[in-house]
Amino acid sequence: MPCETPPDCVMLRPWGYFGAYGCDPPLSMVNLSIAAAAALSGPVSFTLFTGDMVAHGCTSVELAMSEAEMVTQLLHEKFVMKGIPVFPLLGNEDVYPDYDVVPNSDMLKLYGDLWSFALQCDQCVLEESEEEVMYSLNNASFHRGGYYYAIPQPGVRLLLLNTVLYAVDRFTNFGTNFTSDPAGQFEWLQHQLEEAQSAGQHVLIAGHVPPSVVEAEKLENNHVNSYLVSGEEWEERYVATYMDIISNYSELVTGQLFGHTHRDSFRATPNTLIANGTLPPLFISPSISPIFHNNAGFKVFTFDALNTALVDFSVFFSSYNDINHYYDTSKGDVPSSSDAFKLEYSFKDAYEVPASIAYISGDVLESTIEAIGLSDVLYSRFLTFFRVTFNANRLAFLCEMVNAFNSTYQQCYDTFLSDPVGTSAGVW
Repeated sequence: MPCETPPDCVMLRPWGYFGAYGCDPPLSMVNLSIAAAAALSGPVSFTLFTGDMVAHGCTSVELAMSEAEMVTQLLHEKFVMKGIPVFPLLGNEDVYPDYDVVPNSDMLKLYGDLWSFALQCDQCVLEESEEEVMYSLNNASFHRGGYYYAIPQPGVRLLLLNTVLYAVDRFTNFGTNFTSDPAGQFEWLQHQLEEAQSAGQHVLIAGHVPPSVVEAEKLENNHVNSYLVSGEEWEERYVATYMDIISNYSELVTGQLFGHTHRDSFRATPNTLIANGTLPPLFISPSISPIFHNNAGFKVFTFDALNTALVDFSVFFSSYNDINHYYDTSKGDVPSSSDAFKLEYSFKDAYEVPASIAYISGDVLESTIEAIGLSDVLYSRFLTFFRVTFNANRLAFLCEMVNAFNSTYQQCYDTFLSDPVGTSAGVW
């Protein structure tokens, strides 16, 4: 949903009704994606939006806030008004200029007002007096630094961080002065974990920019090169402080949920306080925007109701090539949300986690990463999921090479779409 659509997205690319690779999606795809997430069957406890409501390249605060208001309204209509709490987080694109989040700024106040339903935990299971206290505390912390907490159900505490404060690009681009605790967020995090421990609550931590080294294909002239570059997303001193804090609460924190990279990945980071131990599992969710040459996707996590331990997660995805190819919007042929987004994979099945393992912990992720390193099949699956089955386009070429008729080509291509795990595991 571009603030200002780049000329090459309008003129030089096959700009489909639902969007094109290398560009941010139009409102039609944003609508469809939120509707697809809202239409999933089964009970939904809450929804996280891990940042970047606003498209790349906004040129003013007014444009950024206009886009944030549109997306927020969609989330409110599809979830909050149906009784499902929604918790948005600040991303680097949500502020103007990009990454320039300033503590105690007017922009933080604008977002605090826009997301007041989240700050007061609207639709959470709370007494009215508890809502008032939470809103008062969250109003102060959000206006101070863009972070807040929520108790969406008994026994669960969400800590919703503003991790743009720690981003390398914030300091590189704006020469921001280093402080040991920007906007007092680390002190707040420590206090929240202590409170959760005293209350017997389990904790989920969420943010936009992940505290890790992140890999990404190097882009030159909007073409993806065949090699990877990597770099730290947070300033190193802040990664160390954050890990020092949560390492003391590894039994309390059941998961860390982040976005930002437009890629589907996960991390198992060593816990220096425990011999051979790991920090709580960290998951990086894919994006809806295909600007970095990926398909649209979102994650659905299943947690144990008693202890908030992560049981499994699934990814639902939509291929921009396919959705633009199969639906003729000029004739009113628009897909339903369930047709547009399909199950891509479930973690335990795709990575062959033994049935005896009940929960996905940091240790389980560590074992999975070791298995990916040893197995060509699992590595191939990881690469497919990394850009949300984006290499389905490669299969289109391969299907052309072995089929002389359109009918058999289509059968070849459709087989891959219906079974990306099986096909990507070594058919070609």
